[in-house]
Amino acid sequence: MLAGVPRTDRGRVIRQQIYTLEPTQTGDVIIDPFTVRFTTGRTGSEKAEQPAAEDSAAAEDSAAAEDSAADGRRSGADTEHNAETHVLETEPLQITVSGILGDAVPTLDDLRPAADPLEPPPLPSSGWTVALAALAVLAFVIAVVLKMRRQHVQEPQLSPQERALSELRSLMDSRLDDSDVKQFYVELTGIVRRYIERTTGIRAPEQTTEEILRETESRQLFDAADNERLTAFLESADLVKFAGFVPDTETIRTSTHRARTFL
Repeated sequence: MLAGVPRTDRGRVIRQQIYTLEPTQTGDVIIDPFTVRFTTGRTGSEKAEQPAAEDSAAAEDSAAAEDSAADGRRSGADTEHNAETHVLETEPLQITVSGILGDAVPTLDDLRPAADPLEPPPLPSSGWTVALAALAVLAFVIAVVLKMRRQHVQEPQLSPQERALSELRSLMDSRLDDSDVKQFYVELTGIVRRYIERTTGIRAPEQTTEEILRETESRQLFDAADNERLTAFLESADLVKFAGFVPDTETIRTSTHRARTFL
């Protein structure tokens, strides 16, 4: 809403207000009626001035003029109570709201066709580029050939005895018996148990000493000397692993000799 500056026309004060409407849809729109309220009737001071002027021209003394002015003031006070309030209501106003495109119907006929795909930039044809590409291909071929050769090269197969003796040498080189004798005996008996499994098929690493000895004797897998040597080795190792026995250097040497002899 925009309020204009009041102006006067023939003794009347005119006030103007401008409303800007923003429609939310196109087509025919009806603006609801506006209601305007105003009051008619002159003020008491205006009514008092007219009788006072007429009586002052006809009166001959000041007493008559004062009485006439008093009557005019009383008449003006009565007129203020006679003011009337009026209500005017405008007629509904129908207008047509047009869209930005007017009556035109949107269409895709004016769209341009898709552009052609971009061509990749031409590859440089210098001699250096060709040489580098050839070197890259050659390096790839060499790498593939070397990989295939490594895959075809097989490690020499060690016998169960060779693997066991190799493991025993690694254990002795570690000097584990000087720092943790119990773990040393665990590793030492593990070498012998894996050797029995590889040579006989008995799942010795998962069995107890009694189960191993009972199965090897019942199946007669080793001769009497080996059975006796294996029994002494496993039983002495169990004392260290489970009974808390602490072997001396000579006992450790004896156990190692029994394991090597059995292998």
